[in-house]
Amino acid sequence: MEGKRVVIVGCGLAGVTAAEAVRSVSENAAITMVDESVQVAYARSGLTYVASGKISSEDLQLKSNEYLTKNLKARLVTGRKVSTLDVEKSRVIYDGSGGLEGEDYDSLILATGSQPAPLDIPGSEKPGIFRLWSIRDAESIRNSSQTSKTALVLGASPLALELSEAFNSRKIETTVVTEENEVLSGYLDPAAGALVRAVLEEEGIRFMCGRRIERVVGFERAQGIVSGGEVITADLIVATGAMLPNSALAQTAGLKIGRSGGILVDRRCASSVENIYAAGDCAEVITDLFRGPQPSRLASTAVRMGLVAGSNAAGGSAESQDLVRNSSFRLDGIDICTVGLTATEARSIGIQFIESESSEYQFAFYYPGGRNLYCKLILTTSGVLIGAQFVGPSSSVWGNIAAMMISHSLPISYLSNLETSFSTLTQPYWPSPILAARRAEEILHLG
Repeated sequence: MEGKRVVIVGCGLAGVTAAEAVRSVSENAAITMVDESVQVAYARSGLTYVASGKISSEDLQLKSNEYLTKNLKARLVTGRKVSTLDVEKSRVIYDGSGGLEGEDYDSLILATGSQPAPLDIPGSEKPGIFRLWSIRDAESIRNSSQTSKTALVLGASPLALELSEAFNSRKIETTVVTEENEVLSGYLDPAAGALVRAVLEEEGIRFMCGRRIERVVGFERAQGIVSGGEVITADLIVATGAMLPNSALAQTAGLKIGRSGGILVDRRCASSVENIYAAGDCAEVITDLFRGPQPSRLASTAVRMGLVAGSNAAGGSAESQDLVRNSSFRLDGIDICTVGLTATEARSIGIQFIESESSEYQFAFYYPGGRNLYCKLILTTSGVLIGAQFVGPSSSVWGNIAAMMISHSLPISYLSNLETSFSTLTQPYWPSPILAARRAEEILHLG
């Protein structure tokens, strides 16, 4: 039996995962993958390591072109931008070598990703301000950093802090400037963010929080910024910031767009137009926890959405679970993980909640050289976990446990009564998440 014609726009993590899912469901599906870049199927999450010189750009390749064309039997069209989506004729139009070319589809998957938001800073149009969103960007930053003695990083997201740590480790005097009052705002609540900042400050990184960037200074090239009346100059300037979904193609075609600008999809990753699916950064994720669709900005989310979109595009019947935004990263050897709602977010959507914190030494008390594990839990007043933050050893492990609890609306007693192991070099008798859970129960009891 002849399989469906499946066109996938975008060959990043979501697009490649979708192609694999299509092929797993249907051996006969005709897969066409279109991407405007010639550098396809690479792990964007590793760009900071290319920028720092720790790895090469070739190391980021997710799958080779040979894998896509031979193993998945996909037709690969690179260096071509899809300019038009004709939903009435089920056809995509892209720029071809001889002009415009068309591709008919039975199912279409949009995995077009995202892009950095334009900088709203006077003077930011000057050359010399780097962004980081492509292999070319990463290589440009790496090359510039080789002759730089000072660096200025605008923003305090995980990406910004990873870059700052990388520059600092190469003996480049690094300053981070952010309008937010604390680092990692939107990922961690202020207390946890302050812990991370303190560790990086000890390593020599300078932070200027709560500082509006008034303008970029320099003659032919950007040479610094003005903030609070102070001129801060640097040899290397990298600006991070908000990301915008690449949803213009979908919006022009009449697909429904969400509050953040992403393509609205249901749990099948199906858009508002029949036979069109979306996955990854270009889409908004259905989530009950956040009380509405949320932008998809995590690699782990892109993989899960790609799997669902690809399965359904090929004729399957997959659905995504309620995603809880389980995000982890490492800075200066310290693991950081945030899951679910922060207290700030819970407050903004009107959820009544309680908070509980604990910070305990993560080795046995008698063994030197360990670090504390900080834990913050956020619960509804009925005792159901809705958010957790961890800073320190084993953060991602505890984050996965928290994600499971949040996904299944489990009460905090599941954590407070968890039987944990003891090991001199990995975990004390009472890990801080267990103590935080027990303190939460005390607060609930007293309340």
